[in-house]
Amino acid sequence: MKDLTTVSDLMEALPKTQLNLCFLTPPARMIDEFIHLQKIRRRWWKSYLQQPVLLNATSVAVNDENDPFLEQKIEFGSSALGSQPIEVLKLYKPEIFDHLQLSDDIKKSLLVKFQRKSSWPSLITSQSLAPYAVGVVVEGSPTRVVQLEDLRRLMSLEFKQSKIPVLPLSAPWTIAQCDARGLNYLIFLSDSTLEQGICGLRSRDTSLQEQVHVSDVVERLKKFLVK
Repeated sequence: MKDLTTVSDLMEALPKTQLNLCFLTPPARMIDEFIHLQKIRRRWWKSYLQQPVLLNATSVAVNDENDPFLEQKIEFGSSALGSQPIEVLKLYKPEIFDHLQLSDDIKKSLLVKFQRKSSWPSLITSQSLAPYAVGVVVEGSPTRVVQLEDLRRLMSLEFKQSKIPVLPLSAPWTIAQCDARGLNYLIFLSDSTLEQGICGLRSRDTSLQEQVHVSDVVERLKKFLVK
């Protein structure tokens, strides 16, 4: 990516949020830990998806020429969310740390002892996409719940018509859970929204919240989320 000078440039270059996780495990336990992580992620995605039966996990053949340190690769996908994998798990051989550009102090801290010998740990990585880009939530304890839920339903429909994946209305997630699942933006509705027409728009990546008119918020997010 070149010529990125503002946050807006970055958001436009990265229209989808990705969560990247790294796990370190002793080499003797790497296969068991990798299988265990697969089970955890499978259960997580099934609890996340509206149609869990459509979830599939595929073992991808490893090409030693392209990535000589890659041991195994698993892709999670769902036809309900398109052809692109929603998460990719990778298991790397310990030798990968010999080729990473790390300081001596960091390398020393990564060494693990096994049978009285020090060795590199095995590396497991997870890279996942956020299937839903936007969530519309009712904030606080409003007095006009029915009207706000109607507005929430209308805004969700507008996002769907604009081809922007929106969090299902039935998902009872907290703000922290939305962040953990990688939703790019959250829209906050409150009693003042009905009175003034203003909603809160919060970016997960910047944690900043701005005030936007409800009639403008869909068009505003289309600039970042629709290619």
